[in-house]
Formats: sequence, C-alpha cells, structure tokens
Amino acid sequence: SWVEENISSVDAAILSIDQLPHGGLLAARENTGNTDDENQALLFLTHLHETNPTVPLYTFHVLPRLQPPASMDSYEDRKNLIKYSRLHDELTIFNNPEDLQTLRKLEEKIPEETRQKYSSIYKNNTLFNEKLLQMTNAGIMHSFLIGQDDSEDFGLPNIEKRQLQA
Repeated sequence: SWVEENISSVDAAILSIDQLPHGGLLAARENTGNTDDENQALLFLTHLHETNPTVPLYTFHVLPRLQPPASMDSYEDRKNLIKYSRLHDELTIFNNPEDLQTLRKLEEKIPEETRQKYSSIYKNNTLFNEKLLQMTNAGIMHSFLIGQDDSEDFGLPNIEKRQLQA
C-alpha cells in the first residue's frame, strides 16, 4: 500500500523482490511464499508500471542460499543436503564418476521427500526469476539485479545462477 501511495512522487523505485511474495529475505530463506504469492507480486509490479509508466522500477532478488532452511528436517539431513548440493553441481561441470557414486550414497541417506523439498526451492525460484527476467525484457521493470546470498563455489544456487545467466 505504501509503495502504491507514494510511487507517483518519486523519480524511481527500488524494490526488493524478496519482500513482495515472502515478506523479506529471512522469510524467503524459509521459502514461505507460494505460486499465488509470486503471481500477486508479478501483478503488483505490472500494475505499478502501468499506473506510473515514467517511474523506473529497479528491482533485486537474492538467490536462495546453499544452507537448507532451518525448518527442514534434522541436522544430519541438512548437513547431507549441503554435500548433496555441492556434489550435484560439481557433477554438472566435471562429470567425475567417483562423485556420481558418492552422490548416490548421499541420496540413500537423505529421505526422498527431503531432497525433493530442497531441490524444489531452486526449481521454483528459477521459474519465478525467469518470469521476472521476461518482465524486465518487456520493459515493465527498468532493471533486475539477481544477487547471491553466499559465496559457495558449487551448489544448487550456482546451477540456478548459471541457468538464469544463460
């Protein structure tokens, strides 16, 4: 409401995409939003642009970090998910057969539902970011910056980053 009430009196708007569907970066880490929340955010950005076409919208969004959400299962599962994430990414780059064997052993340790839940964070986020990139290309947003929360060399966030860069 505040943004809508005040946007007509500014030269530009800088908007956190994490704020719109999730309520902030910390909530985004817990993946509290859903597709409906994301769609509402997309509609909101479109509405802002349509009602204020001369106000550039500068937006930013932070990729989910490698660390699984604290709400996700046990400490052991979270530790194994980090290894799984790193190894999964390394395999996409180096294709080392020994890493594949290690990954298969990790998959046996981590419950399928837990792996799917963790992987879906990145899959869903990629789909959302692709929509935001399309909106930027369509001129709805003046620019869209995608940041990375951690500086891990390998992991599912890096796979998402490379996919979005492409």
